[in-house]
Amino acid sequence: NELRVIRKDNRQFEPQFLSRGTLDQLFLALRYAIVKEYSKQQKLPLILDDIFVNFDEKRLDNALDIVLDFAREQQVIIFTCHPHLTNRLKKIDKNVYNVKLA
Repeated sequence: NELRVIRKDNRQFEPQFLSRGTLDQLFLALRYAIVKEYSKQQKLPLILDDIFVNFDEKRLDNALDIVLDFAREQQVIIFTCHPHLTNRLKKIDKNVYNVKLA
């Protein structure tokens, strides 16, 4: 009934002891797994709301590759107020659509 993260050296952490960036990565992985599992029965969109804010450059690139790969199978919606993220997504994949809300 609890969530623990196990590092490569087998040291365990509870989520409240993780950095904000690592915690965001954990929640992205959990969200991805849930949508992937439910999609066996019905396709669900993956909805992300500014989850990449605390990612360093390397982790951001890796996460975006995974998310864009997922988007080839089903819909992904990313909410962000950071134009650099939108620009980065468009550089990686020309099929990214940007909708600006006033």
